[in-house]
Amino acid sequence: GAPSGIGADFCRELDDRGLECIWMVSRNASRMGSLADGLSTPVRIVPCDLASVADRDSLRALISEEAPDIEYLVNCAGLGRFGDPVGMPVEDARAMIDVNISAVVELTSACIPFMRPGSRIITLCSETIIGCIESDDICIVVMSKELSVYLQHLFVIGKKVVNIPHL
Repeated sequence: GAPSGIGADFCRELDDRGLECIWMVSRNASRMGSLADGLSTPVRIVPCDLASVADRDSLRALISEEAPDIEYLVNCAGLGRFGDPVGMPVEDARAMIDVNISAVVELTSACIPFMRPGSRIITLCSETIIGCIESDDICIVVMSKELSVYLQHLFVIGKKVVNIPHL
């Protein structure tokens, strides 16, 4: 969700942090390019449709191959469809689950081995409301809480496990 809204705001904020590089991930390469033009930090533009399993697999492979030193992971892509949940096309429901849940879990897991003590994971959940019941957000909230507890005790760097007091 890098090129617009809060994702763009995060990129601008991170631009002032003295990072080596900012990786922007989104479907819209041209909007990422426009945003990158206004930043002083070098930017790696990674076109990726997070609703696509193949695209997510390619991104995970790229992360593994490049082995970047990840100081901040910002999960802020979101997808919401509104209207009658009974009449919602199955493809739309799957896309929401893929972007709002699967992408967050898969890419966070892919990035953790390349983070060090002091790194930060920022995850913003899309508010998807069906009727009056919050749906996909609860999965990410639970995963985030469990990950936080896990990382307070262990930090994985490659294959080495290092105990740390808190992240």
